Amino acid sequence: MRRRLKLFCVLTFVVSVATVLYFTAQTSRIHNFSQLRFRAGIGRLMGFGDVIGPLNDVKKCDSVFPGMLLGRWAPKENVSEARRKTMDEYLVNTRGEYNIPRSLQRSDGRCGSVPFDGVPLFRHMWFRSLCNPNGPTPCCYLDHCTNRTREDCACSTCLDTRSPLHAELSDWLPERAECKPREISSREACELLNGTTLVLAGDSFVRHVFVALVMLLTDDFQDGALKQNAPANIQQICQGMYQINGLRCRGILDQNRTLCGGTVTATYLEIMSAGAGRFLLPHIDNLHTRKQRVLLLAGLGIHNDFRIDLVWPLFIQPLVEYFTNSTSSSLVNMNVSDSEGARMASWFDLRKKYGVGNAVPPLILGSNKLPSSNKPPSSFSVQPGNKATPSSLRPWPKFIWAGTHAPGLLKTPVLPAQSYQGVKFYNEAMARRLEPLGIPVLDSFNMTAPLHAVDGTHYGYGANHLKVQVLLHWVKERQDRGEW
Repeated sequence: MRRRLKLFCVLTFVVSVATVLYFTAQTSRIHNFSQLRFRAGIGRLMGFGDVIGPLNDVKKCDSVFPGMLLGRWAPKENVSEARRKTMDEYLVNTRGEYNIPRSLQRSDGRCGSVPFDGVPLFRHMWFRSLCNPNGPTPCCYLDHCTNRTREDCACSTCLDTRSPLHAELSDWLPERAECKPREISSREACELLNGTTLVLAGDSFVRHVFVALVMLLTDDFQDGALKQNAPANIQQICQGMYQINGLRCRGILDQNRTLCGGTVTATYLEIMSAGAGRFLLPHIDNLHTRKQRVLLLAGLGIHNDFRIDLVWPLFIQPLVEYFTNSTSSSLVNMNVSDSEGARMASWFDLRKKYGVGNAVPPLILGSNKLPSSNKPPSSFSVQPGNKATPSSLRPWPKFIWAGTHAPGLLKTPVLPAQSYQGVKFYNEAMARRLEPLGIPVLDSFNMTAPLHAVDGTHYGYGANHLKVQVLLHWVKERQDRGEW
């Protein structure tokens, strides 16, 4: 009897240990990438190049925007199977939060114009069904999964799930070799931004850039962007790359940071829709009265269905008038051309056909602590006689428009304005208006188009880290020109 009791105790202990080890392994499997701390430089994971020599010795790119943003991705050589598996699991885990199946394929083999089974209520969550990249029929052709080769699946009506790349496992090669971004370390980034107040304002695309920026400035890949007093169970699942895309992680994002030993401050303001932009300009002007060096990176559009006729007058035009210190130039006033109006009308007809509504109200969500007001912002003083030309830009604060990155294969086809061509059209229309005014545009469309989009709309750490690196090179360019 005693022997049986002893054996039972031993077996119980073994089972308990095995259970603990199993769940520990599961957590580690999901988050093993997140446990890497890049005290020697976060970007070495990305392969942009080791930090070699002083930043001033880097060969000059004569125009960071767009020089560093136009190029191609090349898969890294000798990537370990473990590292590749980690990235694939990251996609699976993150997509699983949206109930996107691991295989990306429906059981009936239909694809392209149909969503997955069991779609949610809101049509913006109707992800495009694709084909299993590791299965016998990886190519979506004429709305069915087929066994076409990569070459045959390069047609304009094909969707090849084998083609997207992981930014984390690839090298970014600009069209001009001298514009390849040299990896800027955490220490160098802090030196570049010394004395700067950064405000990143906009939708989730801008929020992800903010997370990548804070991860770099803290030199903490594991949980640098999170509130340290967050619940332990949520903090555990939001480490590493999951700080950017995890659905439950935005609630514990620390949006107001003092960084680099107190020399840099960074704030993210969640402004989802153009109508909520009235809160932004008073905030920037108030900061400028107290701070010498203020940089605003702003971008939005998707929650207004990329309607330029809404985004420009409600969000962009007040900013342009403030940053160009003028209201008198016709360049500031936005008129929608006939062709643009026709394009918008066709999109709205398609939206009406599909019954697609805007599921996200034009509100600043709870993360924005600015005081609310139903009144438009107060007017700002304008220097008499100023013209809205590049030469009239205020030296401070500075303003960069964050263009919208490219949608991925999973993007639903029932939102035409958010399609590849729709986003491209929106970006180009914005650039045509902003660039003559001297307002720089961080256009990441070309840079993101070949990459894995987590959910067809958002990108992971690699793409956002590269955006941060290019932004820092733009700051360095301003310093070299005596404009910082």
